[in-house]
Amino acid sequence: MIQDSRPDPFVPLLFDALGRTPEARAEAYRSLIKTALDGRDLNAIRSAVQGGGVLGSDRFRESIRAALGARGGHAMRGRPRTMSKQASLVPGGD
Repeated sequence: MIQDSRPDPFVPLLFDALGRTPEARAEAYRSLIKTALDGRDLNAIRSAVQGGGVLGSDRFRESIRAALGARGGHAMRGRPRTMSKQASLVPGGD
C-alpha cells in the first residue's frame, strides 16, 4: 500500500479541465466515455484486469512496481507445487 497521503497536484487541474460547472463536467465526461475503444486497447485492458497487471507506458508501469515493491510480469497460475512434484520435474530428481 502506498503510504503517501498528499493530494495529487494534477487531479484538480484535470478535474477543472473537464469544465467550470458540474453540468459542463458531466457532459465532457459523457463524451469521453462514448468514444469506442479499439480491439487492441480493449484486449490490453482485459488482460491487465484479469491478470492483476498494470496498464500504461513502460515508465508508468515501472513507477507503480517501484512504489508497490512488486516485481514485473504475471505470477504463475494455480497452487504452488509440492516438493515431490518439483523434484520429479528435474532430470534425475525423484
